[in-house]
Amino acid sequence: MKQLRHWACILGCGLSLNCSPTPPREVRISPPEPTLSENVRVLDPAAAKVWMESHDEALIIDAREDSEFKEHGRLPKATNLSQLAGDSVLERLADEPPDRPIFIYCALGARSAWLAEQLETKGFTNLQILKGGLHAWKDAGLPVVTP
Repeated sequence: MKQLRHWACILGCGLSLNCSPTPPREVRISPPEPTLSENVRVLDPAAAKVWMESHDEALIIDAREDSEFKEHGRLPKATNLSQLAGDSVLERLADEPPDRPIFIYCALGARSAWLAEQLETKGFTNLQILKGGLHAWKDAGLPVVTP
């Protein structure tokens, strides 16, 4: 009898755990927040739009792959400088003044943070990145130049 109660308890506990009416939760994975210096400002889409409107002289860099740039649209006035090209991006910007305002974005934010870190090591001091990348920009309903 003692063994029967033991199995009933195990079976009852197992049923209560496995037959829960609670649906599984959706899990969203976001890139980690970058640790950036004071030379790099992280702007949400609304603040980025205002910043770009007040900085006509800024260089707007799209750090996504060329195929992403062509297929998924881009920010107005953006130049595609794929960060996978590594040193060639830094070479292309070698003649730029180190205090020129530069705005960098990618799809979600990780590549732009990486490129901002690389530019900072080369002496650039006026860097901005888009928090949440182009996805956040589009979600905010802001304008995108489409192919």
